[in-house]
Amino acid sequence: MVTKISKERVKRNIRTVALNLLVAVFALIVIFPLYVMVITAVKPFGEAMYFSWWPSEISFEAFEFILIPNEATIEMGLSLVRAFRNTLITTIPGTTIGVFVSAASAYVFAKKDFTGKNVCFTILLSALMLPGAVQMVSMYLIYAKIGWVNTLLPLLIPPMFGTVGLMFAFRQFMYSIPDEMLESARMDGAGEFYILIKMVLPLSKAVIGAHWLLQFMNGYNQYIEPLLYIFDPEWETLQLTLSRYTQTVGATNMPVVMAAATISMIPLVILYACSQKLFEKGIMTGSVKG
Repeated sequence: MVTKISKERVKRNIRTVALNLLVAVFALIVIFPLYVMVITAVKPFGEAMYFSWWPSEISFEAFEFILIPNEATIEMGLSLVRAFRNTLITTIPGTTIGVFVSAASAYVFAKKDFTGKNVCFTILLSALMLPGAVQMVSMYLIYAKIGWVNTLLPLLIPPMFGTVGLMFAFRQFMYSIPDEMLESARMDGAGEFYILIKMVLPLSKAVIGAHWLLQFMNGYNQYIEPLLYIFDPEWETLQLTLSRYTQTVGATNMPVVMAAATISMIPLVILYACSQKLFEKGIMTGSVKG
């Protein structure tokens, strides 16, 4: 009996060690490109064109080139600080308002009954079947007609109307909120807006927070739409400016490109580190509830 228990314990330990080794290998695969990026960013310009595990000396010339205005960046119209500002201007309001609109719509579809509800929801879901590329030409023509091209408005306004995918995720979660609790609030005189703000949204905090973070990351890393609508360097977003760094100085000055990528990554790392528990809880909640 003791031998059998010992064998089972050995097998369990072997499985645990094998799983940990597998996770470690995948972690190294993910971390290695980031390590190369950071190390290249702090290499002297002459060392950057060949690989080494550690630079002969730590140099912050690339970061100074990016963050401190100089003749080269002014002449090329490059400014990472300006691009970061434009990205935040378009991403934070659009994401926040869009998530709220999606949550409010999800509440209506999950907790209210009205004629044609299922038909309306089916029509909305059918929009998910359309590839984004199909809409690009028509959207560009519309924005050009109303004078939005070469401004931040095409990146700021449309996300404020929410997305069908977000609404579907929130709706599935809100089905798990007891109807009796909401009816009790209505009997006490609470209006629908009060119920949404004071009851439904706080109960959905984890799943809403997780999807807000995902939407923010999507907007932060957006490249195709800014490339399509923006021509003036004054309104370039972060990804467009990173692309121009690669095209203009990347061939001869790789530390500058890697330094720009490192700086652009820092806000997302900080945001995820500060909201990791909420993010994990929201993802787990959204996958189990409903």
